Amino acid sequence: LVLLGAVLVVHSSRPLPDRPGTTKGATTDAERAAGAEPKPSEVFRPDIATREPDIELPPAPEKDHADRADAGLRDAAAFTPRVTASPRSASLEPWRLDELGVEIPTHVSMIEIDGVRLAVSDPAAFVRQGPVPLVLALGRHVVRFSGSEPPRVVEPRRWFLEDYRAAAERVREADRWSFDRLLELSRRSLERFRDPLVPHFWGNYYWQEGELAAAARSYAWAVRITPTFAPSYLNLAQLAHDRGDDAAARGFARLAGLWNVQNAYGLSTALASLESSLGEEVAAFEELAEPAGPRHDDLTARDRDMVAVLQSAARFEPRVTERVKILNNIGAYFEHEGKAELALEHYRSAAAGFGDAAAGPAERRVLGTIFENLARVCRRANMPEARRFERLQAALEP
Repeated sequence: LVLLGAVLVVHSSRPLPDRPGTTKGATTDAERAAGAEPKPSEVFRPDIATREPDIELPPAPEKDHADRADAGLRDAAAFTPRVTASPRSASLEPWRLDELGVEIPTHVSMIEIDGVRLAVSDPAAFVRQGPVPLVLALGRHVVRFSGSEPPRVVEPRRWFLEDYRAAAERVREADRWSFDRLLELSRRSLERFRDPLVPHFWGNYYWQEGELAAAARSYAWAVRITPTFAPSYLNLAQLAHDRGDDAAARGFARLAGLWNVQNAYGLSTALASLESSLGEEVAAFEELAEPAGPRHDDLTARDRDMVAVLQSAARFEPRVTERVKILNNIGAYFEHEGKAELALEHYRSAAAGFGDAAAGPAERRVLGTIFENLARVCRRANMPEARRFERLQAALEP
């Protein structure tokens, strides 16, 4: 086995929807106190403005795509709840999803909410990398993750849509997703995200710019971080439908519906509209065996062997920096093989390998090289993410 470089690859060039939905029964604290009825909400479609009623939809870069994606949704998008940002959500730092529900533990053998078991045949597949947040609707819920443990009582006191809207307002400018504001969030965390919100927002930004493949990559990144994040599955479903891949669209829509438990994310209207566009009902009760994301069907036996060997080496390396360097080499291998998307995916996973602890000088040097690798592979493949990684690399230079 020959690695591409000693440990950390250094190349000669220097050498890493918003869609609208209606939430029923979910209101803000002020609305509950006043006895007000909840209002329909626009949520995840990236090119819908967040102003109050009678908004205008900005023209999409691709008219045919916009016509398909907007079909049946404009009326719902014209009504938006007025949300006052709380001190927590006013910060550019995103909130955590586990504050809006409960964490699925790693010992899970079933997922049951209020007496209804979710159609997941292997719940442990969703938590192989650690506990995963499960967003719940407002109100009291009885939750069970194992038949041998007593049920838990969980009562979220905040509504996902409120925090989502408030966070989105902080990274938008003149009703458009702001590259600079999103870059600031990426710079602060060095793209080592524990929650999917900022990657999802990057997907919205690229969709807004007409860079649909980059949008799909960002949404796929979000669900790799949190495989229960229904909004990104919904947008992946819509993008797949728009490019004519309805089989993939139905798979993503099934996942969006599965994790939108009791309409916790407010996606029921958007999902119904998408199902109508797909021309047949999405099979909601088919058991899902594992998290679904964009799959790579072009992996050779050699690819799989190389990934297995390097991941095994990384797993048993006790030093975090050396472990990250080995993970980086998986990206370097795929770059050498001309598989840019896989290279990007693994370089990015290497950067995340440091976790969210403060990065010292040694870690920042390694991260700078990984961002350089990311920028280079994106430039060579004409991926718009190159600009972001170039800026992140520059921010790490002494």
